[in-house]
Amino acid sequence: MNTKLIHENEKIFFILCMVISLLTYFFLIISLIGIIYLVIGFLITFILHGFSIAQIRNNGVRLTEKQFPHTYHQAKQLSSELDLELPDIYIVQSGGLLNAFATRFFWTTLCRFILGHC
Repeated sequence: MNTKLIHENEKIFFILCMVISLLTYFFLIISLIGIIYLVIGFLITFILHGFSIAQIRNNGVRLTEKQFPHTYHQAKQLSSELDLELPDIYIVQSGGLLNAFATRFFWTTLCRFILGHC
């Protein structure tokens, strides 16, 4: 991975977030009510994430070689430079701007790019 893409404090922030998260989960798990809150929280998060992805796929245009070919080739080039698989990318109209979203529903992140050249 290219070390220029990593901020110098990223490891410190990651460790800090992990410690806080683990302590929070630990205290929630040792309480019976905390287990219920964790299960409800995970279910709500899962459902809302599914609704978000469904809304994007329903209202967006999937980026292909036929739809926005210039942007598709840029995304393909960038993903190959970073040694990443090209995700499904959708173009969505939002407030007069075109936004592109790279989406996966399970275990990956939702990346958002604002297209300045459209």
